[in-house]
Amino acid sequence: MLLAIRDLKWPDISTTLTTAWIFAAMLFMSGIIGKFIFSIPFVIMTTILISLVLSLTIVPTLTLFFQGDTSKKHTKIEKKTFWNRRFVSLEPFILRYEQAILYLLATRGRLWRFLAIVVGIFLFSVALPALGILKTEFFPADNQDIVYINMTAEPGQQLARTSQQISAVEDLLRREPADIVASFTTTVGGAVSVQSIGGGGGSATNLASVTINLKKKNE
Repeated sequence: MLLAIRDLKWPDISTTLTTAWIFAAMLFMSGIIGKFIFSIPFVIMTTILISLVLSLTIVPTLTLFFQGDTSKKHTKIEKKTFWNRRFVSLEPFILRYEQAILYLLATRGRLWRFLAIVVGIFLFSVALPALGILKTEFFPADNQDIVYINMTAEPGQQLARTSQQISAVEDLLRREPADIVASFTTTVGGAVSVQSIGGGGGSATNLASVTINLKKKNE
């Protein structure tokens, strides 16, 4: 067991730290989005770092505790351990696993065929989203009844000029059929930020926005 830990500890440490480093970049995201998702990388990093410590300390101890003395080769006459006395015996599964490994390693052709099957399954899995068979989405699509239009003019422009420019957008909205646009609200001197969580925005004399309430589908 100690020899296995000695051989595997550095691959275990390197892969765990690599994964933690990827999620560490998300901790430095700014703005409201950064505050919103801060807990996700924090929890993931904490979990995998704790699992690294456990894999090098507690897990080997528990393995010896459940398996008992494994210094001799597995035989059909299994030893009485804590696990098979109180739960289910794992000895048949271990024997079959050893037989399968020995069968694959017996010839180079079998090994290459097995690797080809593994690579084929991997490529097939990667192709599923690309072919549209497996649907994926980070955030589910949401059919909103509100549309925001933001207008940004030249910095320092007078409020009256901004109001005159946004009125052209209002004229276009008035021409829309009543079964599409239910109502709209115009704000001169401010803009709505649709990228921020919970609304928000900015204010300046060169900014204007229109909040359009669309007709609901059931109406």
